[in-house]
Amino acid sequence: IPKLKSILFALLIVFLGTKNGRKLLSILVASFIRKTIYYIPIRLRYKFIATGLHLPLSMQRYALQTILGPTASEKRHILPVRGESWNGDWIIPYIRTHKDAYVQAEAVAQQSDIVILYIHGGGFHLGSSTENMSTFLYMIDCLKAKHGLKATILSVDYSLSPEETYPKAQDDCVNAYRYLVHDLSLSPFRIIVASDSSGGNLATSMLLRINEQRSDPVLAQLPPIPIPAGCVLISPWVSLDIQQKTEKYYCDYVRTWQLAYYRENYVPRYDSMEPNYRDAFIRNPFISPLYGNFDNFCPTLVVYGGGELLEPQALALIDRLEQHHVSVTSITRPKTGHIYVIQPHVCSRKSIWRQDLTKVMDWCASVGGKH
Repeated sequence: IPKLKSILFALLIVFLGTKNGRKLLSILVASFIRKTIYYIPIRLRYKFIATGLHLPLSMQRYALQTILGPTASEKRHILPVRGESWNGDWIIPYIRTHKDAYVQAEAVAQQSDIVILYIHGGGFHLGSSTENMSTFLYMIDCLKAKHGLKATILSVDYSLSPEETYPKAQDDCVNAYRYLVHDLSLSPFRIIVASDSSGGNLATSMLLRINEQRSDPVLAQLPPIPIPAGCVLISPWVSLDIQQKTEKYYCDYVRTWQLAYYRENYVPRYDSMEPNYRDAFIRNPFISPLYGNFDNFCPTLVVYGGGELLEPQALALIDRLEQHHVSVTSITRPKTGHIYVIQPHVCSRKSIWRQDLTKVMDWCASVGGKH
């Protein structure tokens, strides 16, 4: 027993007392969670996540990166892109194995049938451009295997709140899209903008701005920015004036207080605004795109969980798009939560995640890939 205690104490010192030890411990914990999470009932998973969202923001970010960040084997498919006014990552199978990877990445994108510009979620505060690698790689494989389409993903690493506020993240996304159509001269008919949660807000508001380019003080002097072939919105948070269904009726880990916290840090000087002005300000369609003008908007796919807190917003957005005669399709599943189709760990079964994500790729194949 004394020897066992000494061994355990030594391991504790190694894991917690050294930088490499802590890194190894994080990898082991993340691997354990990934392998065992589907044995945990979905409602209990939601409770764990909801509890974790009470942690300080820095701890939330660390936990998300540890659990959802790319594995060592996935990193070879990621190539960081650092533009003058935006950051992101190319997701291309084995791109890091090429000698001149940056030139190769742009060449691959220009030769692809579909280029997906992905804007991640996280309440404008959390998340990263590489946290959905298993999903990204499945998307690329599915489009190739089922539809014979070569796909490339550019995932935007936009500025987070509270370090930055509106409109910085939106500007980052606009500049990433401009990189595709202006710098790489990609046909908009081959580009699909995809997003989840608050990323859905950024994607929708970005496209509304592009649609009204000539009246936008920042974009008006630029060459024409065309609308993409389509837009995928997964559990989109498109209205910051939070009016949700009663919490006891939904199956989700997102909470109203959490959305309110994110909103207060995303909207500049939110707390100091006079209430009436504040209410009007957050209904600005570039902040709450639900209230935007969707005339001439691109074909849109809205995916949402039938039990999630943001279901009413998804339904309201679908109705709004239909009123403006936009080609809109929806995918949903009863008693499922927020972003279930993009993040398999919050889906009750991996088979459901795969089945509905395949439907998303079927839609992308139907609207994209046109030269």
